[in-house]
Amino acid sequence: MWFKGGVATQCWQRGTKFLDEKRGRPPGPRVDRAARREAVIDAAELEIGEHGSEFGLSGVGERMGYARSALYAVFDRRDDLLDAVAARHAGRLTIEMAAVLAGVDGGRERTQLVVEVVIGWVERHRLLATVLAPRLFNESGPASITAPIQDALQQALSEAGCDDRAAAPWAHALIGAVWAAAHWCEAMAGAMDRDELVEQLTELIWDGLAASVKANSSAE
Repeated sequence: MWFKGGVATQCWQRGTKFLDEKRGRPPGPRVDRAARREAVIDAAELEIGEHGSEFGLSGVGERMGYARSALYAVFDRRDDLLDAVAARHAGRLTIEMAAVLAGVDGGRERTQLVVEVVIGWVERHRLLATVLAPRLFNESGPASITAPIQDALQQALSEAGCDDRAAAPWAHALIGAVWAAAHWCEAMAGAMDRDELVEQLTELIWDGLAASVKANSSAE
């Protein structure tokens, strides 16, 4: 029996080393790091959805019952957490686009469906979309959704016998135009009917693309 600060602590001796019974990992199952990571992302989604760009790690921790310092065991920086949330939504959007585009051949119809997917996402996640948009629409990497759109444009341009290098800037322009218009419509409390907005954007994007392809083909 040893006394530390007036408190009796049971110890035993193994060779010359004393081990305190109170030390070590707390009882219970080990924490699944992957599951905790997903839980932190879940909490961050809710926090951003309520507070937008003003969200903080302390709020995320409070939702989970964690101290802010505990979150750093999962994400080193606030930006790392934002990247993870953006990557999750990029994956969802990519899957949704692939699902709605499956079996659709018409270029205009495909363009309209992509526009509808992006606008629908903005409508469902107003504050979250504002925070994540720079990562999803303006950057390369796992949190960007421009890659599948660029691939589709490259295929269309190649089939038309045009220079497919235009696919990259067109993909960014397309997604940027849709995001900006959807954000404007949301901020203006439905300044334009959703169906009309989709039609206007589809006409702008597809007619511009078709005209460019036609001009390039004629020049050759």
